[in-house]
Amino acid sequence: MYVGTNGFVFELDPRTGAVEHSLQVTDPVGIGDYATAVTADAGHVYAGVHGYVYGIDNTDWSKSLWTTAVGGTGAYKQVAVAIAGGRLFAASDGYVYELNPGNGGTIHSLLLTSRFATGDFTTSLATDGTTLYVGVHGYVYGVNLGDWSGSRWSAGLGNTGYHPANVVWTGSRLYAGCNGYVYEIDRTNGNPAHSLLVTGSVGVGDYTTRVASDGRSLFAGVHGYVYGVSLADWSKTAWNVPVGVTATYPLADVLELNGRLFAGAAGYAYEIDSASGALLRTLPLASALGVGTYDTQLATDGHNVFYGAHGYSYRVLTLYPQGIGPIGFVAAAPSPSGDVQVVALDRQDGMFHTIRKPDGTWPYAWGNVIKATSAPFASAQLVATTMFTNAQLSVLALDDAGTLWHIMRNSDGSWTAPWLSVQAAMQAAGHPPISAVTYVAAIADAKNNMHVLVLDSDRTLWHTIRQAAGYWPYPWGNVQSVIRAQGNPTIGPIALVAGAINPNGDLQVVVLDEAARLWHTIRLANETWPYPWGDVDAAIGGRAAGQLRYVAVATDPSGNLSLLATDQQGTLWHTIRLVNGTWPSAWGNVNEAVVKDAKHVALDRSASTAGVINAAGDLHVLNVDEPAGLYCTTRTANGFWPDPWSDVQAAVVHRT
Repeated sequence: MYVGTNGFVFELDPRTGAVEHSLQVTDPVGIGDYATAVTADAGHVYAGVHGYVYGIDNTDWSKSLWTTAVGGTGAYKQVAVAIAGGRLFAASDGYVYELNPGNGGTIHSLLLTSRFATGDFTTSLATDGTTLYVGVHGYVYGVNLGDWSGSRWSAGLGNTGYHPANVVWTGSRLYAGCNGYVYEIDRTNGNPAHSLLVTGSVGVGDYTTRVASDGRSLFAGVHGYVYGVSLADWSKTAWNVPVGVTATYPLADVLELNGRLFAGAAGYAYEIDSASGALLRTLPLASALGVGTYDTQLATDGHNVFYGAHGYSYRVLTLYPQGIGPIGFVAAAPSPSGDVQVVALDRQDGMFHTIRKPDGTWPYAWGNVIKATSAPFASAQLVATTMFTNAQLSVLALDDAGTLWHIMRNSDGSWTAPWLSVQAAMQAAGHPPISAVTYVAAIADAKNNMHVLVLDSDRTLWHTIRQAAGYWPYPWGNVQSVIRAQGNPTIGPIALVAGAINPNGDLQVVVLDEAARLWHTIRLANETWPYPWGDVDAAIGGRAAGQLRYVAVATDPSGNLSLLATDQQGTLWHTIRLVNGTWPSAWGNVNEAVVKDAKHVALDRSASTAGVINAAGDLHVLNVDEPAGLYCTTRTANGFWPDPWSDVQAAVVHRT
């Protein structure tokens, strides 16, 4: 987490707020506006302040790596910075730039506004990857990233004067806010497709207008209010609600996160019902006594909401009031007794465990695994589970540093201790290390050996085995290299991996590459990889799934492989690979199969999924749905989906 203020840049621990690094990038003495904008990529932090852009190596905070002046000679104005697709953009005082992230060199520059104009040239940036959208001085400009000779188009935001323009690209649509007006803009030509004045037409003060959208509504923060506009009806606002100290009509910021609407104004944090505008929660952040604007701005890491106001940064927890949630990731494993053991990560990165009984009930509270096991890490990015024949649950957790940890839960509910670092255990066994782990899958065989599949930081796929006795006798094996050595074509980089063992002891491996292509191969029980990567998308006929983003697999007692996948639109799909190697079934839409009438719950947007198959061949599906939570259903061995989606969080309402 990075924060900029008054010429300083900070790295904070996003969970505790502790200052990990800080650097003053500007001179200690100067006049003017030192509002400091920051953005970052994997290796650097970029700050825009007082007419300059600074690059900071995030491994060396002793000084800035480079400094580049922007905005014209002697301008010393506010600077906007943005990073997208490995490209660094900046804007200041009517100019827009592409800079070299490594050395700050100017790759492109373009003056968009008149160099003789006056007024507020505060700038905002957004991009869809092909066009850079720039909001400044009452206009939005579209700059073709392949042609910097001039702007592709410019759109005057009517009746606004020359005021700051806020632009947002979200859900394949371009929105803008300026001086109390909100707009949807045609990205191809800059024509306003819709516009609406949300505030009164007469008033004094700062009408800077910040916007956000959830795909159904546009939200605007302006002049002490938050407004909701239905994207299906631009004739009027759907609702408005005052925020901040209303009499002062402060600046207001808005942020949409997983279907929830957050706002900030005058040092206050809010959660607002996005449908009705009702205030759900209000939290004062800053002292009520003080001078200044208390402009309160929001950011998110996809899980938490962070507020910046009056020289401070705040993390506001967004956990559900009961149980855990919203759920970010789920893993599951079947017990020999027919139970389904579930381990879930909530979006605060907490790790919790519960059990679904064979009769469909959830009699156990969510147990806090990190707390119960005195884990050496505070949170987990990913978790993988598998079950041994003695009813021990094996859990692999990946922490923020890319360290892979292992522990087991015994059949009596106790946990073996302590957590074991898999990388340390491998090195202690004399095996060469691999780089930081970014993804993990775990699969137990009938002999209680555990196959571990991981991706490293280069998205290379590795395999090893933990023997039932607890030893790690095998080095990491490069799966792509082994298959390539057999004379077969290679694939990669790989985005994620899933695996399952059939009754013969063969390990079936399914991967999704970074082009969203699905591939399958097999490691035989004799420890060979004789098969090439099979193109799953090409092998499955009939109805096609969308471009995939997540996949999970499980095998039934006959060795048939069930494959669950979610696509980029959030649709959950299912198909089967038969034990004879064919894929006879087209992709089936799980939501369509489960939801049989209006009384059944329909999922909004599937994010990730887990599937386990019991001894009878029934497939239990656990699905993380955005934004609602965690749901469960069953596909019987004969191919029917008799049960509606059941709300796991409603069934398991407590945590321990």
